[in-house]
Amino acid sequence: MHKLGIMLFRIVRGFVRLFRCALPLVGIVMTVLIVTNRCRAADDGPDVSSRESLASRVAALVTELDAQERKRRRSAEQTLVSFGPRVLGLLPSPQAASPAASSAILRIRRRVAAGMVRSELEPSRVTLRGLLTYSELFADLSRQSGNPIDFDSPSGAGRVSVDHESATFWSVLSDLGSRHLLEINATGHGLKIVAAPERTAAMRPFACSGAFAVAVESASLRDIPSTSGGTLLHLDLAVWWEPRLRTLLVRKPPGSLKASTAQGSELKLYTPLASVDLPAGLRASRTTVREDFHIARRAAREPLRLWGQLVAQMAAGRHRFEFAIRPEQPPAASQFGSVTVDVRNMRLEGLAAAGTFDLDVELGVVFSDGRHVIESHRNWIAGNRVHLEDDEGNVIGIAERTTTELTGKRGVAIRCRFDRVPGSPGQHRVVYETPTAVVDVPIEFTFDHVLIPDPSENRREDGTRRRQ
Repeated sequence: MHKLGIMLFRIVRGFVRLFRCALPLVGIVMTVLIVTNRCRAADDGPDVSSRESLASRVAALVTELDAQERKRRRSAEQTLVSFGPRVLGLLPSPQAASPAASSAILRIRRRVAAGMVRSELEPSRVTLRGLLTYSELFADLSRQSGNPIDFDSPSGAGRVSVDHESATFWSVLSDLGSRHLLEINATGHGLKIVAAPERTAAMRPFACSGAFAVAVESASLRDIPSTSGGTLLHLDLAVWWEPRLRTLLVRKPPGSLKASTAQGSELKLYTPLASVDLPAGLRASRTTVREDFHIARRAAREPLRLWGQLVAQMAAGRHRFEFAIRPEQPPAASQFGSVTVDVRNMRLEGLAAAGTFDLDVELGVVFSDGRHVIESHRNWIAGNRVHLEDDEGNVIGIAERTTTELTGKRGVAIRCRFDRVPGSPGQHRVVYETPTAVVDVPIEFTFDHVLIPDPSENRREDGTRRRQ
């Protein structure tokens, strides 16, 4: 027992000596950590939450773009890119900078613009929880996603239990459609959702693909109109996109849709080499893609598998081009993304003592991205708004008459007229809002259980077949 006590005493004394020796080392480590954190804070720079502090920080970093050390130049460029879209209005014109800084500024603008496009095309995500009325549910869904939704609540409609955490817009609608009798329609300004009169009119299951959704709208059998005979499986696919997006067209590349029987045998396409481009309207939020497959009637009695990939051509990267009203000295051209806008003509008329004026403006829009022909852009160029704003950002007038005209292979001229604008021209600016990039976005989908209605259900009482 005595020996055990001596042993414990020696162990405790050893720990005490070790602690005394390690104490200075702990102090040194703590000092190093504090200094390191302070250095990191100094590298991160001052707080840039306000526009004034951000402008000061941007100005300091722009001078670093011309530094002799490559490491300093790259660090400044990366930091400016990290500020995101806020930095665009604070960067100087590339023409006013040195050659090295000018190239860096152009790269920063391109990288920020590309990031904006990627962010814009990401699916909207929403969080919905609780027991909500239909009106509350769709109002909240619209607010969080930025997609206009009009819902006609039926009389006596109860509440809906929802539990979605950071869910995509279409996955929420798909869940609601699978649990409730709801019908979705596209309108000129968004989506209209109503209570479906019966199950056949309700939402069909969606295959969600980012900001897009695909549904099998109809599947039917048709006889091939030829002497060879045979049967075709005709499919109509509804392709939806979030109404906040600008879709130019939906493309079905050759052989992009595939189907197979329950036994795994792949069906042959009726027109395997056909490629179809389906232009979208200015405010459309859906289109219909059609495809035909060869099929044996006995195979149509069981569920089929359908999969494929479509392509949506999107106008993205929305940007505001602003120009002061100075007819005697038109503003310089402004470039963002793959679009350059300049004021080709500006004429004031009707300056009167009443404090109003008339304004004619001609804008030139040029695309530096030569991959897309200008004809595919005219649709959304004509739909872009040109308006006047005052110094406080209030919209004073929207162009009453607008015309567009092709100018070369990559350009469009936009002529607009503002009548009886109140105030002084010097207090206003011309604002042109437009997407600045055209991007191809894949739409991938898979349906594992596609049912084909029994053809006998499509016969009249006299036994003849109804026209499909």
